[in-house]
Amino acid sequence: MMKVMVYQGRPTGGGSKKSLFNFIKLLKNDVFFTIVVGSKGWFYENLEEEKIDFYFFEEHKNIQNNRVVNSFFLRKIKSFFVIFFYGFKSLKFNYKLIKKEKIQIVILNETRDLYFIGIPGLFNGCKIVSFLRGEPTIYDLPRLLLSHQIISLSSKLINKLPNILKRKTTVIPNYIKIKDSILPVIKKDNPNIINLAWIGSIIPVKGMENLVKIINLIRNEPFIVNIYGDIPSKDYKGYKEKILTLIEELNLTDKFVFHGWKKDISIPIRQSDIVILTSKSEGLPRAILESMSFSKPVMAFDVGGVSDLIFDNINGFLIPYGDIEGYAEKLKLLINNKEKREEFGKKSLEIAKNHFDEHIVKKKLLKVFSTIL
Repeated sequence: MMKVMVYQGRPTGGGSKKSLFNFIKLLKNDVFFTIVVGSKGWFYENLEEEKIDFYFFEEHKNIQNNRVVNSFFLRKIKSFFVIFFYGFKSLKFNYKLIKKEKIQIVILNETRDLYFIGIPGLFNGCKIVSFLRGEPTIYDLPRLLLSHQIISLSSKLINKLPNILKRKTTVIPNYIKIKDSILPVIKKDNPNIINLAWIGSIIPVKGMENLVKIINLIRNEPFIVNIYGDIPSKDYKGYKEKILTLIEELNLTDKFVFHGWKKDISIPIRQSDIVILTSKSEGLPRAILESMSFSKPVMAFDVGGVSDLIFDNINGFLIPYGDIEGYAEKLKLLINNKEKREEFGKKSLEIAKNHFDEHIVKKKLLKVFSTIL
């Protein structure tokens, strides 16, 4: 079996961590994984629940307590120096473990992984595989340049990459486990109210201010917006307070219900009539993919790889980013048209089955790994 090493240091959940976890679950019977976890949190708990073996080597507290600053550039610079000075013990631990376990492939799931396992892997002669799960920035370039293979969730994410990186990139999407039988829709308390679901972390890139503006334009329609998610850390408390203040100022408190994080998101999805995202940037959002597997109509702005999931006017509506009025108009149409919702939902399931089934994705991943060895 191939020997592959994975590292996850952050305590919070989120799309990229869930995608990494699902990647491990998908290949655990075909690949020998050495997993190192640097903090107790979502990833740690889910590995324990699934009874997947892993090493725990806690990152320095100054890395975990690194406070976010407002400037994106300054935040990246600050994180770099904090990780460099306080992460050496973790790097050393991973270096010895790679050597001991005779690791062949090291997976870099995000930028910081280059320091923690990418450099130790290179010094041990490992092949480096990087996942590109969102729209790339200049900060991704070092790990992408040092990688032997890049796996992008969507062809849309690599358009701006130089040719030298495109040539070693394979597009493999997230996968979804399609249920053998269709689960029944959970009955609603009030069948006359349309349940909208917004799923994700309450952080600026998810564009919750866009959501509030859209809802304000159609406030008189019969719906409720259910928010499934929360801030990933205290650093975003101010952003959430800003959103709550905006909701209150616009007298929209009766339109929003904040449920916090849900361990099993399938139940809220099944209770929903429409699933919506309002992100400024995305990779290939799992919230949309999971909703499609439950035959739900979906809506989002056309950012990142979203257009690989949503086909406009086929399984939902894909809106040009920033067109708040256009988004509101299409959402109003779906709220008031049950036949259209059902039509879109059937198409969503069909697309998920044909393009994102776990067996299709698994075959592609194993081919990539066997090719680079």
